[in-house]
Amino acid sequence: MRPRPREKPKDWAAIPIDLVGCEACSRPSRSPVEVVSRPASPTDAKKQDDGASRVATIRVALASSLTLARPDVASGWAGEVDGLYRLRIGRRSRLDLGIEGRRYENVDAIHVSFGVVVELALEAGRHFEVLFTFVPHHTWFDFKSDFFSDTNAYGLRYGMGAQFPLGPMVIGVTPLAFTTTSSTTVGVISQWEPRLWAGVSF
Repeated sequence: MRPRPREKPKDWAAIPIDLVGCEACSRPSRSPVEVVSRPASPTDAKKQDDGASRVATIRVALASSLTLARPDVASGWAGEVDGLYRLRIGRRSRLDLGIEGRRYENVDAIHVSFGVVVELALEAGRHFEVLFTFVPHHTWFDFKSDFFSDTNAYGLRYGMGAQFPLGPMVIGVTPLAFTTTSSTTVGVISQWEPRLWAGVSF
């Protein structure tokens, strides 16, 4: 009797696999979590465009003034009007450049100032901006007593505050604000001047 030949081991890699009847194999794979990106609504886009398209601001401010280290100079209050042009320098930053008229009064004199406003605005949010303000100014002193002669002086106002845009309206506050005025006649006068303001941009 002849011995039976030994069977060769099957090459499983060479055996074709029929995937037609395999429902699990033919089903397309899906990720367990599908992330659907929501496009920005037309309302949000319109609000952003409106804020970026505004080119000018007019503000009216009221400031309380406390004289520092000069007991001979009385404290007082001031009213200011600003007209600013908005120059965009980045996606969330701009320079506000313009002019300022100011009237200050205490028990001794009335000060009338004219200044040039340079303001850096950082737009932290749609309704919140951080402002850094510098205003070099020229001031005329009108003393109420005839004992003193009227004079003039130069100075600088500087401060850090916050502005809150509400559509075309803006309101703001500057708790850290100081004014320094100097001349050979009146010497150096430094004042802490926190202020509130409101205005409109267009």
